Amino acid sequence: MESKTIIITGPTSGIGKVTAQEIAKMGHNVILACRNEEKGKKLKEELQSVKDNSNIGLYLLDLGSLTSIKAMAKNFLSEHSELDVLINNAGTFQYKRRLSVDGFELTFAVNYLGPFLLTNLLLPILKQSPSGRIVNVASGLHKTATLDLSDLQTEKRKYQGMSVYGSSKLANVLFTYTLHDHLREEGNTTLSVNAVHPGFIRTNLNREGGSFFHRYIFHYLLRPFITKSPEVGAQTSIYVATSPEVEGISGKYFAKSQITPSSELSHDKTLQKKLWNISYELTNI
Repeated sequence: MESKTIIITGPTSGIGKVTAQEIAKMGHNVILACRNEEKGKKLKEELQSVKDNSNIGLYLLDLGSLTSIKAMAKNFLSEHSELDVLINNAGTFQYKRRLSVDGFELTFAVNYLGPFLLTNLLLPILKQSPSGRIVNVASGLHKTATLDLSDLQTEKRKYQGMSVYGSSKLANVLFTYTLHDHLREEGNTTLSVNAVHPGFIRTNLNREGGSFFHRYIFHYLLRPFITKSPEVGAQTSIYVATSPEVEGISGKYFAKSQITPSSELSHDKTLQKKLWNISYELTNI
């Protein structure tokens, strides 16, 4: 794959960092979109030393803030004339219900609504790429999830972190399929959009927000035995984002770098359309 310009959200830790490192080694122009400026600068310096790669960009991005997302997209579009790949990698897991600065439930905002807005704002430049790609990092947990469109902010039911996380990842897959359909309906066959399942990975995803008991059980007792390394988890994202074998493949769900069936609910066209319309209204696109 010839050198491409690739945005990665959430690149300072976990599978996002491994993805950024490996893609930089390939010689691509990597754009780091991260919430923590200090960590972003440190990673930028690290990646610039890889093969003397000076083509590393850095933008501040808080996916829990619509204002931040719009500012990042505006700045990028004013400074760049091309974008080939967008990897929506950033995510969060919350043990307790928290709200974003815009008043949305935080897991829904960061994992789904933020990437939905960012992707749509960057669509014009992605469409100009001769072989553009969008990679949405979802999760196998979407297969056991449901999505209540009347309660996307988890206001009416008891908050359960794992359930809310799964619903946000189901939304990612629904969004992937809907965007694919929209692109093909308008005659665009060059921009692809796919969802990926990285596996149950050892990351800092849920390092905050829970009780000491929750954090201790997950991070110190269970995690070493039931999770994979970020190096393993990043492989599917890297494959779908860069491999020539994926050229032209769109509207699919990948696990272990293979096209894999997603849940039956994720293929519900009515649910896809309704979620898309609600998301447009919430983000004021």
